[in-house]
Amino acid sequence: MSTDQLVSIETVDITGLNTKVIKSLDSTQLSSLTTEQMSVMYTNQIGAINTKFFGNLTTEQIVGLSAKQFAALNKNQVGQMDSGQLGAIETDDIASIKTAGLVKLTSQTLNGLTTEQVAALTGTQLSKLTTFQFSSLNTEQISAIETKDISSLGTKQIKTLSSMQVSSLGAEQISAMGTKHIKALTTTGLDGLSTTQMSAITSVQIKVLTTKQ
Repeated sequence: MSTDQLVSIETVDITGLNTKVIKSLDSTQLSSLTTEQMSVMYTNQIGAINTKFFGNLTTEQIVGLSAKQFAALNKNQVGQMDSGQLGAIETDDIASIKTAGLVKLTSQTLNGLTTEQVAALTGTQLSKLTTFQFSSLNTEQISAIETKDISSLGTKQIKTLSSMQVSSLGAEQISAMGTKHIKALTTTGLDGLSTTQMSAITSVQIKVLTTKQ
């Protein structure tokens, strides 16, 4: 099927394409689909897109996908996304991506997340990031993590934070940390705390600081 033939398919009829046909489409054919055609595809059609060509979808096509369509992506499709595609996902849709897919993303791709997208990630999604992925987040992304999600972070993730990343944390984020998180901060990480941040540490948190810290 040529690209001209694909584009000529009426939007209302695109849902009639068999998933086997969808899977057979190459990168050129896929990128020729209009945003309107992509937006009406059933979730099983979106899930049928050939993994190795998913990274060739345009940012306009990505923007047009719905939360349900993003939820239908398999981990390998998500793993093929680049920073431009990831950054194009609507803030309201980012929480729909399965954690199995998020952990497939490279640290370079994750740097494409906007601060608004980071804030929209759920605590579960953030907690599933590998320590390498988490340690690769920039300071703006770290400071964008919602206070309510801080408690979901793992101690191994906290342990990877550099002094610059720790210094980017807001007072409310620090106060929201559990004692296990405070104990997990390395000496290097603690060195990044400002006097304002230190004053945000609660009486319960300060009791777990060790001599090594």
